[in-house]
Amino acid sequence: MLVVALPILVLLQNVSWVRAEPTAKIVNTGTHIDSSKLLHVLGEVVNIGDVNLMSIFVNGSLYNATNHLVERQSIQLMSNILEPGQKAPFELVMSKSGTLVLTLQYKATAERLEEQLELFQAYTTKFLQLRAVGWVKNNGKRWAGGVRVIGTFYDEKGRVVHAECFYSIPSVIPTGSGAYFQITIVGPRAQSIRSYALFAESNEYRSAVQFFTILSPS
Repeated sequence: MLVVALPILVLLQNVSWVRAEPTAKIVNTGTHIDSSKLLHVLGEVVNIGDVNLMSIFVNGSLYNATNHLVERQSIQLMSNILEPGQKAPFELVMSKSGTLVLTLQYKATAERLEEQLELFQAYTTKFLQLRAVGWVKNNGKRWAGGVRVIGTFYDEKGRVVHAECFYSIPSVIPTGSGAYFQITIVGPRAQSIRSYALFAESNEYRSAVQFFTILSPS
């Protein structure tokens, strides 16, 4: 037994143990002011660490010219769990103007969502509005509850100009069945969209991300 154990002890002495760290950052931010003079702050949170993240919140703080806090808002990310390398959008709405500071809060988790949802986009239309229509199928062994399709829409510079979470119809999908979704964007933002990403997520599963390009008007 000693002859077998000694090489193992020597091997363990040469191992460098690195602690996994939860890390995320905000990317591809964009802003616009709506007809009610509300400031919309959009972007994506990407998991750049090596552990899964959950309970992800984007916090926005607005400061005036004298550096006094005038407003603070918080919004939860549209996706429940981000594995390393994954990202998801957010939209934060502020009622005042000033210098904006964005921060993140999140928790590390061992939970993960199996890739058992399949996303089919039937078609995209664009004239005075952009409409993405399709179908979500549950390939898992369990029913999928709270199924939603999460869309991130970008302008020609890669900035997020629209983010949406649409619950499928129905939002509970039995094994082997599917559900309908439709995301509709109207107004000037629809005209500025040049590409977008879609993925489906439920309380149990998620789908792969699909990317689409919108042709520029000639």
